[in-house]
Amino acid sequence: MHFNETQGAVISGIHNANNLLLPNNDGFDCFGCRDVHFSDCDIRAGDDDFAIVNSEDVTVANCSLVSRSSGIRLEATRYSTFANLAIHSNRGLAIYGRGLGTTAHVLFSAITIETHLLTGHWWGKGEPIYIVTAPPVSGETGQVSDVRFSNISGEAESGIVLYGSPAAPIRDVSFDNVSIKIRTTRKDVSRAVEGNFDFRWTAKDRSQALFKHSIPGLYCRYVEGISIRAFT
Repeated sequence: MHFNETQGAVISGIHNANNLLLPNNDGFDCFGCRDVHFSDCDIRAGDDDFAIVNSEDVTVANCSLVSRSSGIRLEATRYSTFANLAIHSNRGLAIYGRGLGTTAHVLFSAITIETHLLTGHWWGKGEPIYIVTAPPVSGETGQVSDVRFSNISGEAESGIVLYGSPAAPIRDVSFDNVSIKIRTTRKDVSRAVEGNFDFRWTAKDRSQALFKHSIPGLYCRYVEGISIRAFT
């Protein structure tokens, strides 16, 4: 379902079952929207369950999400809340800053996440939480600031990644009562994938998009202002 330039919508009780093997079949797209509220939905999609771009005052609550990409994907979105979600995906919560505007004043609360590494060309390497900003695109930088994660738990096959750029550092991120257990990836899957850091969509070239890296529980690069409380 695709919402474009939509204002004042309420979507509730939808069962959306897409083919998990097909790319580019998001559950819900929300582009350029305002005052749009999703609740009590069950979504299965090969691509993102929710892709929300250039929107304001969007909420997603009480949903179960299955995806081979991201459960929630945001870009240039402000004043939005995501709460009471169960996510089973390749990448859990993802925010991209890519020259399209600012993502700010966003809250993720009461969410359980289970991620797993997949073979094939799916974006993501099992990150439960992923925030990345790109170098300037046509002179513009995408900004990410004031993002809060509260009461998040689950299991993942990678760590949390915050990967800013010198021109667009990630600012003011808080983790409050976040607990993620990292599982060992199956050896056959580890051998089959290319690299374990994945910055497709924001990297300048292929060498910077996929590469091998150690897997810490929390990795930060060009981040200004991070608050951590009760983090495991």
